[in-house]
Amino acid sequence: CLQIADRLEQFSPMYAMSADHLRASYYAAQGDLQRSEQLRKRIEVHAVQLGSAWQVETWAPADAIKIALRANDPSLMKRAVQELGRLSSEIPTLSRYERQARGAYLVLRKKYAQAIPLPETDETPAANLGWSRSRGVLARAYNGLGDHERAREICLDALSSLSSEDLSYVVLNLNVQIELALAEAGLDHFDVAKTQLDALLAQHAAGQGPMTLGPLHEARTRVSLRERDFAAAREQLAKMESYYRATGIPTL
Repeated sequence: CLQIADRLEQFSPMYAMSADHLRASYYAAQGDLQRSEQLRKRIEVHAVQLGSAWQVETWAPADAIKIALRANDPSLMKRAVQELGRLSSEIPTLSRYERQARGAYLVLRKKYAQAIPLPETDETPAANLGWSRSRGVLARAYNGLGDHERAREICLDALSSLSSEDLSYVVLNLNVQIELALAEAGLDHFDVAKTQLDALLAQHAAGQGPMTLGPLHEARTRVSLRERDFAAAREQLAKMESYYRATGIPTL
């Protein structure tokens, strides 16, 4: 990603702004929100100089949805909802993202029953950016209410529309896989849940991404607690903590 950004930057000032957007997204996904914020401010300077401030206004709240979900930050999600609500009056196509953000905000506040009607739509699979992530949020709401069968159904349906290449983009798609494992555990399919999460941990171990491995160890902890395997839960909790603390993000 960073190599691609370096190449883009050489083409023109407009591409340089896009290169910084890539870098900001990369560092946010790695949990380095301080560096991501520094780049975001530089993007704003680029935009003002190029007369393209509207692009940054459109990018920022959509990016905030991704960051807020991974950082478990309802305050950031609330700001995204407010900004998307303002923008959607001028750009109607953003209304679906405002709805997704509102649903995610309610889920982060554990208001699951209120959240469900927002992402529970009949939109065509993969018709818009963030569709699968929104399905994962919906599954999280059903898991939170204890309806694990429905959560499992949603996750399997979403995953049937995603390729292995799609799933490698964890910022949008990892939550669906995690919620599937938690749904299996909720149905007392503990071996299935552990197998799924252990496979994901092995798949992503090389990247050492704290915002990827931390949530997987968190899910593994929750499965072990439900199974009442407290020794395994303590082991997984320690690993989760080491990844989350490395980010310095207070909400984690």
